[in-house]
Amino acid sequence: MTEDFELIPSIIALANNRSTGELAFTFPEVVEAIHLCTSNEIAVLGVEMFVIRNGGYYASGCSTYDLQLPRKGPEVQRHQWTEYLRESNN
Repeated sequence: MTEDFELIPSIIALANNRSTGELAFTFPEVVEAIHLCTSNEIAVLGVEMFVIRNGGYYASGCSTYDLQLPRKGPEVQRHQWTEYLRESNN
């Protein structure tokens, strides 16, 4: 899904690592990246947290909040997107 981000240079500018094939952000830049995603109607899902050791990134956990969001069916419908986006990105 990186392609959606690549259409928005201001989000790319906040990324500090792309070695995994996905954009990575550090704090506090990640907060601005989420705000930019929200204003561009991009949902942020499956957040993974990493620690840096010996110059490499190591996974330290991932979120499951997106699985806890209420849904009115197996897939988010187009007319539900704005509500889902706000809940997800909050």
